[in-house]
Amino acid sequence: MTATTADDSPSRLFADQQASVAQRTGSGCEAPTAGIANVPAHDKRAIVAVAHGMIVSIYHMLSTDTPYQDLGPDLFSNRISHETRRRRLLTQLDALGYEVTLTPRTEAASGAF
Repeated sequence: MTATTADDSPSRLFADQQASVAQRTGSGCEAPTAGIANVPAHDKRAIVAVAHGMIVSIYHMLSTDTPYQDLGPDLFSNRISHETRRRRLLTQLDALGYEVTLTPRTEAASGAF
């Protein structure tokens, strides 16, 4: 029988699993974990938050007997409509003291980016 160290704890093993899932390109777990690589070792709140999300997902998959369905890497970036985002950004610019007038692009100019 071997002694269990702090490195073998279930939370450490779960964090390692979460990190490997987050590194997969194109997974839905990639978006919320994009900034975790630069988190100092003493600040584990981001890792705990993502681990919590994974636990909630696992719970719902097991309780409803449904397979995992990846929601995609753009899940968080496309949550709000373009109109809502436009209004929010205009409000923020107005609060900063800018007066902004928006004009829609033409079809030919929209492919410039």
